[in-house]
Amino acid sequence: MRVRGISLITAFTVTMAACSDVEANLPTSAHRPAALAEVPGIARHPGDTVTAGFEPALRWPPTGLVSGSPVGLAAAPLTDTTAPLAGRAAIFPAGGVVGPAAFLVAGPPVDATSAGHAPGPPADQASVSPVGGSGSQGEVAGNGGRPLPDEVRGKLDRALGRYLASRPGRAAVAVYDRVAAIRYAYREREPFMLASVAKVDILLALALKAQEAGRRLTKSERSAASRMIRVSDNDCAHDLYRAIGGRDGLTAVLRELGIRRTWPEHSWGTTRSRPSDQVKVLERLTDPEGPLTAANRRFVLELMSSVVPDQAWGVSAAAGDGQVALKNGWLPASAHDGLWTVNSVGRLQTGGHDLLLAVLSERSPAMGYGVATVEAVARMVVKTMTKTATSTPPTTSR
Repeated sequence: MRVRGISLITAFTVTMAACSDVEANLPTSAHRPAALAEVPGIARHPGDTVTAGFEPALRWPPTGLVSGSPVGLAAAPLTDTTAPLAGRAAIFPAGGVVGPAAFLVAGPPVDATSAGHAPGPPADQASVSPVGGSGSQGEVAGNGGRPLPDEVRGKLDRALGRYLASRPGRAAVAVYDRVAAIRYAYREREPFMLASVAKVDILLALALKAQEAGRRLTKSERSAASRMIRVSDNDCAHDLYRAIGGRDGLTAVLRELGIRRTWPEHSWGTTRSRPSDQVKVLERLTDPEGPLTAANRRFVLELMSSVVPDQAWGVSAAAGDGQVALKNGWLPASAHDGLWTVNSVGRLQTGGHDLLLAVLSERSPAMGYGVATVEAVARMVVKTMTKTATSTPPTTSR
């Protein structure tokens, strides 16, 4: 399969040095989350016990935190978790650097690759209220598989609605059970910022562009991809994003694969998407009949099955004793007054089912709170999907 886009061969030799330096010198604590204090005025819910911290330092822009920076951040110590949420958008570890334009207050982001800011989704595709019903359920089901039976879908819609009404922020979910060929989506018409979930999209583009060039991934590419997924290394993600052609390169790959409701940005962390599109990305990555070679597919699943323990939360909560391959993203956004974007996507093989699941959320008061929301949504959806599938004729799992 040929994928249009910018060749990465020349660019990669230029950009990989920075990631390699980071890999050699990255402290072992770089991906270890720090404990998160209670948030004043926010009642805790059962399960809100996850320790939390910021993702590894984001090289955006590639300079230290400076007062009056174009992304509108103000420095604050990491330990200051009792400050009002609106004032905590720029809490970073000592020596940390500014993250991507998720923290944007005014003006375009400063990009080490190219200036300006992507326009994002068209207004007519992003203006639907997030408080509707199951949203694009019919559209999702039309991309392969069938929707949940109306009665079951209605019950799940109501259960999710009751739960999310008790939580601040908003969340959406999409899932595909390959064994039963059943799909479901809920409240996903309005896109979400992906944060580090965008690294899965970058990985897909990287593998496909190497295949297009008729070659295997190089040792440097594999090393950078491993750190990007397993420890969520943002410097490696930044270099790989540049290597695949940045926003234009990723957009070209996604559109070629029929993934049309994901809008890459100059800053990869601010890419916006819907859960169903991220389920499609997971399909393209893991389907034996999909665009990846068997070697690349094994490599992808190996990375997503071996993320560091600190980052193995999210959709994995719904897997029971099954096998999990996942990637998470978490980010406090000043665009949301310092509230948290928390996302999780992955493949769950459990109880004879093969589930591709994406849960995206935003505006949680703390990272641990967002993790608890994502995990609860994942458990509710997977329980319904697997229970429903037992009463329907199975199809051959791919």
